[in-house]
Amino acid sequence: MPESNFLRAVALAAAVFSSAAVALPATTVSWVQQSGATSPTDPVDIWVRLTVDSAATGPLVIDGTTTSFAPSDLAGFSTIDRVQQQAGTACAGSFFGAGCGDQANAWAFEFNNVPSPEMWLYAAPLTLMPGQSKDFLFGSFTPQNGPVAPGTYRWEYGASLELVVVGTDASGSPYAELFSVGSTCEPFAEQCVFTRTVSAVPEPESYAIFALGLAGIVVRLRQNRR
Repeated sequence: MPESNFLRAVALAAAVFSSAAVALPATTVSWVQQSGATSPTDPVDIWVRLTVDSAATGPLVIDGTTTSFAPSDLAGFSTIDRVQQQAGTACAGSFFGAGCGDQANAWAFEFNNVPSPEMWLYAAPLTLMPGQSKDFLFGSFTPQNGPVAPGTYRWEYGASLELVVVGTDASGSPYAELFSVGSTCEPFAEQCVFTRTVSAVPEPESYAIFALGLAGIVVRLRQNRR
């Protein structure tokens, strides 16, 4: 998949930026409502649930420090400046049309950018003990070119929650590593696809027929009472 089809909620300016294996407490990230129905004009809010495994040996601490990391996780660092949250996804599926930022597409995607306890990027300070969960509003799909055509819309990549450690390496150069906290599932796995079904809006004639039918029922009920 082209790199342009990947989105992340935070951009980093670091000379080295790599993904790393991690010994953070085991967690899962799942959809709060993976499928459902919506109207042609309403936004679709995307909620995810972060759960710390009940068998984890310690809590997941999100407070801008390396509290939850094992020393081996940070072997590439000489100094650490900060630990920040990041959210990521890829623009795959009919929710995204031709890709990220497709202006002709029916939907526009945006990460949740309203500071609140339900926003992953504003989750600090947060401590989740083994077995505990917290829901986050990951983002939204919003109709951007008028009412959306009826049909079932798919998001085929999923949502990921990440931590980024920023500092310097042994040579003193800027250095950052991305650590996955969890994602909704393996990308493109059918059992993990997020969907919403848009139903057609009844035509005005349908409303008129319904109203006439309802009026006829009322008349018959009144006649039966006489």
